[in-house]
Amino acid sequence: MDKPELNMQSENVDSLSSALEHYLYINNYRELGYILKSIVKVAQTALMAEIESPNFIEHDKWDIYNLLTLIKNLIPEEELEWLDKLMDRDK
Repeated sequence: MDKPELNMQSENVDSLSSALEHYLYINNYRELGYILKSIVKVAQTALMAEIESPNFIEHDKWDIYNLLTLIKNLIPEEELEWLDKLMDRDK
């Protein structure tokens, strides 16, 4: 499936992810967890605002999509697999 085209009002996810690699240094996984939780809370709040006050929102669905894509890109998949192997080894 092709990646959907982003509208002109939204940030380009690839550019944002690339910029974060150069400017955002995450000291440890606990800090990464806090950052991911914060981004999730912002996305949840945006979704609730659409339900509660649809006339007062300034974001669109692409903005929420971009936030969720950012979260997905920040999840350290290789490290999670490594942690699973460590847990299995200790059993």
